[in-house]
Amino acid sequence: MKNSNVDNWLRLFYVERQGADSLRINITFTMRECSRIVDASNLVQCKETFNLLYFEADGDFANDMLPSWDPLTYTRVDTIAAEATFQDRNDVAYNHESQQIALPENGPRGVYFAIQDQGACVTIVRVVIYYVTCPNVTINYAFFEETHTAARTSNIVEKEGKCVDHAREKNRLTYVCQNDGQWYKSPRGECVCDPGYEGNTLETACKECPAGHYKWSQGEGPCYPCPKYSYSTGAAPECTCRAGFFRNPRDAKSEPCTKPPSEPTRLKILNQTPTSVTLTWDPPSDLGGRSDLSYRVVCDKCGGSVTYEPGWSKFNVSRVTLKSLDRGMTYTIKIYAENGVTDISGNSTARHASIRVVTQSTGTDSSSGPDPSIQGKVIDLKVVSMRPKRLTISWNISDSFQGKVREYEVRFYPKENEASAQTRYTQYTNYTLTEFMLETTYVFIVSSE
Repeated sequence: MKNSNVDNWLRLFYVERQGADSLRINITFTMRECSRIVDASNLVQCKETFNLLYFEADGDFANDMLPSWDPLTYTRVDTIAAEATFQDRNDVAYNHESQQIALPENGPRGVYFAIQDQGACVTIVRVVIYYVTCPNVTINYAFFEETHTAARTSNIVEKEGKCVDHAREKNRLTYVCQNDGQWYKSPRGECVCDPGYEGNTLETACKECPAGHYKWSQGEGPCYPCPKYSYSTGAAPECTCRAGFFRNPRDAKSEPCTKPPSEPTRLKILNQTPTSVTLTWDPPSDLGGRSDLSYRVVCDKCGGSVTYEPGWSKFNVSRVTLKSLDRGMTYTIKIYAENGVTDISGNSTARHASIRVVTQSTGTDSSSGPDPSIQGKVIDLKVVSMRPKRLTISWNISDSFQGKVREYEVRFYPKENEASAQTRYTQYTNYTLTEFMLETTYVFIVSSE
């Protein structure tokens, strides 16, 4: 320049920050080399640099006078020097300068950028002003919204996320937004799908279990088909039992629904005295799909002095003895079969077998075995054949009952373990046992009906 104190200004349009903590500016320019200017001896002031400044404002108020045209009013960014200059107009070289300014968190809404020229032969070709964000992202069932990068290039921003619909947070969710607008690797924390929902393959959404399926626990894992005798209508943490079937709270959700057992079978008197009676029976024909079978005894006229062996409720052997009965009484005794869902289903569903017991008004309690007036007398019980896997016993019936017996009950057990007793029925006067323990003494009791 042939003049001194050159001070040229170019103020750019007002730019709103839109919540950004920093703004970036890219400038493309050319710069003519001072030494190659024609008649350089007449130059008073020539530079190969210019100044970049900015002014923060809450709105677009600028005019010819404001903000004032002086460096003290603005904040200086940097003095920009050209890396490439040109000497001839036919050999122009372009320079690219990038700068970032940090803005206060709660500062003014926008910025004016300005370029101050103090004697450079510079041409501003292109200016781009922008901010950088890490984009919206859904990952690991968590959503992180678009996040502005940090105010300074060396800083990062830790963003908190939130779980997608139908997922819950197990650990605090954070994701690091880098200054280049990229999320850093994987987020911290964890979101897991709710019960009744399973994750998709991309781990971006929790979708409900379809009808006929369930998912009991939160977290990873698929929905499973409803177990037998149950159903669901969708988004189910567990399946609902169909009418007539039930689930005990202690049952696994993957187990089929079950029902109470049917009534005991073949209930009969095994032994009787004037003040006691021993009853025996076979298990129900239908166990309801469960293995926790137990029995309960109800006696309509039994007083508080009557005792039950092994008990009156929650026992699992098919035999009970009632003692201290009154003489000369008629009792109706019911044997209920129950399991783990009987109480849940209601007592009305409990099935039972009943028998009438008449105690004698005379006699002693020392007698044992079936009453001859009720059952035929079995005689001559003996072993007729014994092999390693086959044992046959036979017996006869007293003459007075010949032709009157419908069937025989054979009860047997190891001598030291009566609780494991088993009962079989036959119409013949012999029975062959094929499953038994070797070198073990067995007790056989045969009675007739």
